[in-house]
Amino acid sequence: MTAWALPALAGAAYYVLAMAAAMRWGKGHSTAGELGDAPAISILKPVHGRDPRFYEAIRSHAEQDYPEFEMLFGVTSADDPAT
Repeated sequence: MTAWALPALAGAAYYVLAMAAAMRWGKGHSTAGELGDAPAISILKPVHGRDPRFYEAIRSHAEQDYPEFEMLFGVTSADDPAT
């Protein structure tokens, strides 16, 4: 066995173990359809200038199917036209 084969085999073994652990961990957790006990989230949306399609740009975020969330809008300066 060459010196390069050992690190490759070790990497492959790690990959197999990581995949097995991920599959085992995922069995006990909720899926995307079970969001009853999901934590609240925050969405940070950077804005810049006046965008005539602003409403359409944020609509997909606002209409998401998630139990509790907030949207935070950020600008780079206080004199930005978006404020």
